[in-house]
Amino acid sequence: MNSGIIDQNLKFDITLKVLLSSNNRYLVVSNKENILKGTITEGDIRRFLFKKKFRDISKFAAKDVMNKKPFYILDNPSKKKIIETLKLKNNIKFYP
Repeated sequence: MNSGIIDQNLKFDITLKVLLSSNNRYLVVSNKENILKGTITEGDIRRFLFKKKFRDISKFAAKDVMNKKPFYILDNPSKKKIIETLKLKNNIKFYP
């Protein structure tokens, strides 16, 4: 889990601990086949807690919190291509 990649079924409380102890400001969520399923940021956590009104969070997992449509770039593009792609999107802070 030190890589910032977590399983989609990881319990919410553990997901939160991993995010807070991570050097990154996000986590990449994958399934058992290591296929990208989403991302989680501190903002996703705040929105989730606000929406759930701080109910019992022990029954939730990473897949319940994650952004299911993350922005990502395939292959190994040049810096110029990355900048051009990011200009097309608004407010992109990172990409997995």
